[in-house]
Amino acid sequence: MCTGAIEWSVNRVVFGMSQARMYELFPVEGEIPRFLEPWSCRTLLDHLAPPMEVLGPLLGEEAAVAHRKWMERWHSGSSVSISRPA
Repeated sequence: MCTGAIEWSVNRVVFGMSQARMYELFPVEGEIPRFLEPWSCRTLLDHLAPPMEVLGPLLGEEAAVAHRKWMERWHSGSSVSISRPA
């Protein structure tokens, strides 16, 4: 995540799934990716002056569906596009 770009463009971040939960649902095979960090976006954004409002995780099951669809398409080699629920 590019925290600097987020800081300059919005006052609040809302997210659906934590990184820890994502790796519970979708375990990493082989080498741990370099972006697996022990801190969260909330930790980074709390250090801004003034701190940014961070809400989440919210709608975790719905976020899991979106991540699952992306992972299935990514592993199958097809293009990835996730549509909004009706």
